[in-house]
Amino acid sequence: FRRNGVVKIEKNKGAKLLPYDTLEGFVWKDHIKDRDFIPLSDEEIQKAMICKFIENTTNNNDHGQSIYTGLGYILHGYKDPTIPKAVIINDENLADNGRPEGGTGKGLLVKAIGHMIPLAPYNGKNSDFGNNRFAYQGVTRTTKAIFIDDVERNFPLEVLFSVLTDDLIIERKHRDVEILSYKHSPKFILTTNYTIKGGSSSYARRRFDIFLNSYYGAHRRPIDDFGCEFFHGWDDQEWNRFDNFMMACVSQYFDFGLMEYRSPELEIKMLKNETSHEFWEVMEGKFGTIGERHRKGELKARIAEANPSRFIKDLSDRQLKTWIDIFGNHKGYTITHGRDYSSYYEFEKR
Repeated sequence: FRRNGVVKIEKNKGAKLLPYDTLEGFVWKDHIKDRDFIPLSDEEIQKAMICKFIENTTNNNDHGQSIYTGLGYILHGYKDPTIPKAVIINDENLADNGRPEGGTGKGLLVKAIGHMIPLAPYNGKNSDFGNNRFAYQGVTRTTKAIFIDDVERNFPLEVLFSVLTDDLIIERKHRDVEILSYKHSPKFILTTNYTIKGGSSSYARRRFDIFLNSYYGAHRRPIDDFGCEFFHGWDDQEWNRFDNFMMACVSQYFDFGLMEYRSPELEIKMLKNETSHEFWEVMEGKFGTIGERHRKGELKARIAEANPSRFIKDLSDRQLKTWIDIFGNHKGYTITHGRDYSSYYEFEKR
């Protein structure tokens, strides 16, 4: 919604401006942005700073399409029950060494979304969505997306499963409970310097990952390329280019749906974060060979040698089995778990 009309986007047709008197019903006042929208050509849209920013932070067209369609999904108000996903914005240079990088532009991307739709921001380090009944008290009927910033490596994504697929219950202190129906409840955006664990089908159905490469960081900032801070001091022309670009992202989502981006290198980094760096290195050696029985106790001891942290020492048998399955599935092996004089696992080619 813009000052001079309503922007309508249709599949395979792009965006066009309509007068408000063509609409039925009412519009929330804070959904109307105080700027005009003037449709632009594709060539002019590509001059937008935000477009060039995404070009810098992606590796190829497929990578860019993943971000465009992810943005379009968030910006589009309709909630498809078959696509109940949280959008997770990650660094492509995932912190498999335990040291987060940061500064790659995740926050800037969320600010761009916030200049299009109302967000409810949360600190991912100290917000408790599993046990705090008042966790969503900052959400209102006009909120279009809940933004959870900078979540930790072990953030339990499963605590969001029910609100991603069902109504959102909002409890506020000393006030009546409010229930937002699924179709009127906000979508979710998360940012992290790691990768959020969870590779099962239940997790896959509820997450869409966006990755930014390391073009920006401590060594380079967007202001070095563009000569100004994003969203500050922009003239009407740049804001219109921005609006047109973001609308084009919605159009891309309509045309292509959510487009995943993966590279072999990124896949390995994600799997290392899902398990541990040391586990993966050990499994790439003799403990990952096919056609022989590998002892789980010996594997665990070898991992502990490589990483003597308490987390590895306290690694449960169930968790170790899950890690072995993750490795075997990635390699395309058939996996057998068993026990004779001790617990073992065995890989075979499928």
